[in-house]
Parts: sequence; structure tokens; C-alpha cells
Amino acid sequence: MRKSKNKDTGGGANWMDTYGDMVTLLLTFFVLLYSFSTVDAGKWEKLVAALGGKSSVMISDSGLVEQQNDLLNYPGVESQQSMEETDDGEKTLEELQAELQEKLNQVEELYKKIKAYVSESEFKDDIMITRTDSEIRIKFTNNVLFDLGKANIKPEAINILSEITDAINTYNQAVEIVRIEGHTDNLPISTPQFPSNWELSTERAVSVLRYMLDVKKVRPEILSAVGYGEYRPFADNSTEEGRRMNRRVDFVIEVVN
Repeated sequence: MRKSKNKDTGGGANWMDTYGDMVTLLLTFFVLLYSFSTVDAGKWEKLVAALGGKSSVMISDSGLVEQQNDLLNYPGVESQQSMEETDDGEKTLEELQAELQEKLNQVEELYKKIKAYVSESEFKDDIMITRTDSEIRIKFTNNVLFDLGKANIKPEAINILSEITDAINTYNQAVEIVRIEGHTDNLPISTPQFPSNWELSTERAVSVLRYMLDVKKVRPEILSAVGYGEYRPFADNSTEEGRRMNRRVDFVIEVVN
């Protein structure tokens, strides 16, 4: 009687095929993740541009994939809108810097123009000009603009006042504020029109403002007038010379800085 022989099928279990496929897919997935974590910034920007700037994923610094509606939020990638700000009316940094420099140049020209006017004026000894980074100050001392105790601009002072105002109008883009300050000495005054030095100093400042506004058409939004009476003396009120210096009107021209 013959013995039966064992048959060798030569195959493995079916679950091994499934297992092998799963391992291969996992390996591919992690290789893909690793490649994303080391993405080149330049290539990434080119990819964004090719896609029109929109995608549903973003690569974070840690290499993880995160949902993101706008790919242009990725660090280092600028949006088309921010690169082309001039399209919506906003000015670029270079344009703003150029405008500021132009205004600073106007400030310098304004100062030189006023100084030239004063140096050629008959009142050059009674008009003082100083300049800082933020303002140009013009002092009309010794009753250049007004007679003693009065607030009507003297006819002989109209010419120099007109020239200075014309310079302000010419370079008005560099001017922020023109403040006219009225000052007096400490000698008391008491008249129906001016009960004290407060009223006198204020009325003088307003007279200059009305001339600049009504006659020379200076922009009203940059004008202001104030009276300080005797309380901001420039010189010593105990001497006649000092009182002459304190009877003054100051132009304070606040400029772009």
C-alpha cells in the first residue's frame, strides 16, 4: 500500500499581500511629509505664483500640513496687493519720502526768502528771524506794525507784511500752522477800546490775521491768533529799550520736520 505524499502549494498567506501594500503606502506618505518639511522658499514662491496665490494647504515651520485658505499668508511670501499698493491709491514708501524731502526743501527756501526780504527792508534792525527744526519765528519789535496803544496796521508796514505773507503762500505746502502772537510791555492801558493789555495784544494779533486772510488769501485752516499781553516779555521791562522790544508781534510758522 502506497503512502500519500504531502503537496507543496508554494504560496503564502493572503494577508501578507495586504500588509506589504500598507507598509509601502505608509513609507510613501512619510517621505512626502519629509519633502514638504524641507521645501525651498524660492521654489515655494514660484509654485504659489503659478497657482495664482490660492491653495488649500500651507506648510508651517514645523513641517506639518495645515489647512489654509490663502497661501499668501505663508511667511516670506508677499501678497500681490501689498506689492502693488499704488493700485488702490496708497503711496509707496519711496513716494512718501520724496514728498517729505520736497517739503523740507520748501522750508529751507521759505526761511531764505523771508530772511532776504527782511535784510533789504527799512525795518531790518527791528525784525528778528530765528529758526529751529520745527518752526520759523519772526519778531516785529519796536512798534514796526502798530503805533503805541493802537491796533491798526501802519501803512508803511504793509509792504514788508505783504512780502512775508506772499512767501508763506508760495511755500504753503511746507507750513503746518501760522500763529500770530500779540505782546505788549508792562505799562498799563485803560481805554474804552482796550481795558487792558490783554485786549490790546489780542486785537493786534487779530488785525494781522484779518489782513493775511482777507487781503492775501492765506488758507484759513493754518491761521490762528493769540494775545499774551505783558506776560511773555522778550526783554527787561524795567528799561525803555526793553519795553520797546516787548511791544511786538511774533509770527510763529510751524513747519514740516
